[in-house]
Amino acid sequence: MNSARDAVWEPGFEPERKLAVIRLGGLQWCFPASQSGMRRFYQRIIPVPVEDWTLDLRDWSPGSGCTVNARLDLRFQPTLAFVQGCLNQAQSAGDIIRHTYHTLLQDQVEQRLESLPPEIWLDDDLSDIETCIGQEIQEFMILSRIQSRCRCTLRFRFLDEVADAGHDTASRLRHQAVIRTLRERLHQARLRHQQDIFEQQAEASRCRIEQQQKMTALLREETEALERHVEEEARKIRAGIALEEVATREKMAGELRLHLERIHQETQLRQTWFETDLAEKNSRAAAMNDVEQHLHREIEFLTLERQRLLLEEEIQQTRQARFKPRIVSG
Repeated sequence: MNSARDAVWEPGFEPERKLAVIRLGGLQWCFPASQSGMRRFYQRIIPVPVEDWTLDLRDWSPGSGCTVNARLDLRFQPTLAFVQGCLNQAQSAGDIIRHTYHTLLQDQVEQRLESLPPEIWLDDDLSDIETCIGQEIQEFMILSRIQSRCRCTLRFRFLDEVADAGHDTASRLRHQAVIRTLRERLHQARLRHQQDIFEQQAEASRCRIEQQQKMTALLREETEALERHVEEEARKIRAGIALEEVATREKMAGELRLHLERIHQETQLRQTWFETDLAEKNSRAAAMNDVEQHLHREIEFLTLERQRLLLEEEIQQTRQARFKPRIVSG
């Protein structure tokens, strides 16, 4: 029955399903109503909603001393073809389905329960039977032009006493012995089921622990690899910084050396220029001294010449005065 559990049923409900009906004279047309919501005056719009229906079916007895209670939780929506077939009835399509299909669904469930072997109630999980019945109900409803999703719930229980009062004491004792045997088997089956669940949970826990341990080991390896990578990158960075420092020091030393050489050259050039300028100034100073001496001599010569001229002039005047005739007054 695992295939029934694994099946996926999609009913295909439509939230805005509506049927439009047009009647003119003795003629009638039916078609899906448009989603725009516009309604013509000659149209009759019948909404077809999704409805819920819960059926508590009567108890079914697979044998003496035990009963099975079945409950169906249905969510259904009739197709437009089904609604079209119910236009001449006063009830809605949902009410017609509830009234018509109650007995059919009861019979469908009882047929399925009767087809099961008696020991399945002790050895098998009821959820598989519930899923299988729900699947069969869904298929039966879609063949009846009704889309649905069904969930079946089964409750199995033993009776403490035999319902038939006509049984004698021996039959009642045999019945109680059978009930005790069946209950013991059911108890053992439940214990096995619980043990299986416990083992599955323990295995799942063990798998989770192993997975966590693997994840922890993987995380530790990744952390160690990351630390190694970070350390290697730090080492490369330190080595790069050291190389950069060496290159920087060498560059600074070279620049300093060039700067000192340039200063030395400039100093030598300045010293040479100063010496040349000093020599030139000394030369000019010597030349100026020669000029001054020459001018001094020229001045002395001119002074002497002037004195000579003055002296000659005085001598001349003296001579003239000596030889000038004297005038005697009368």
